[in-house]
Amino acid sequence: MRISIENNKYLLELHKYGIANNVPIIQDEGLDELLNLIDKIKPKKILEIGTAIGYSAIVMALNSEALIDTIERNEKMYNLAISNVNSINLNDRIRIFKADALNIDTNLLSNDYDLIFIDAAKAQYKRFFLKFGELLKKDGYIFTDNLSFHGYVEKYNDGSLTGVSKDLRALVRKINNYNVWLKDYDAFDTIFINRGDGIAISRKK
Repeated sequence: MRISIENNKYLLELHKYGIANNVPIIQDEGLDELLNLIDKIKPKKILEIGTAIGYSAIVMALNSEALIDTIERNEKMYNLAISNVNSINLNDRIRIFKADALNIDTNLLSNDYDLIFIDAAKAQYKRFFLKFGELLKKDGYIFTDNLSFHGYVEKYNDGSLTGVSKDLRALVRKINNYNVWLKDYDAFDTIFINRGDGIAISRKK
């Protein structure tokens, strides 16, 4: 039986905290797709880029037997994640690294992940993909979230993205460029799923 926020009091409290405090946790539909993938491939090792409070790492751990490495650069989020992981006694399966993912020494990580979950700074998605894709096993998967970005990417493409700041437009453009690049990136086969906030699932050839 899948362990989700509906049937786990601890996860429900974490989810409520994330929503109440504007923590960027994965949407329910996106989480459902991520767990569907985990059910399918039964990963032994998972790498997550963007820990936040540890919500998605904990959900993945409870729904698999995988060892999980996760990276968080924000000190407050890192400390909360450490506390949350310890509270549910998963510190033997979840390693949290306090670092900027773009600067972390990959020698500290494994080189044979079955699944990588990217849910961090959206403007850096391509750099994350290329850097950490090197640590993925053949036929491993990269799961990228927030590719619709609250519908802004669709508005950008149909020319209706108006009344937004220059910075927001630039971020939306970068996410759109990532989507275009990923679609044509020959080293991976990618499918896009219009659930949650927009998802891509990429399999390494």
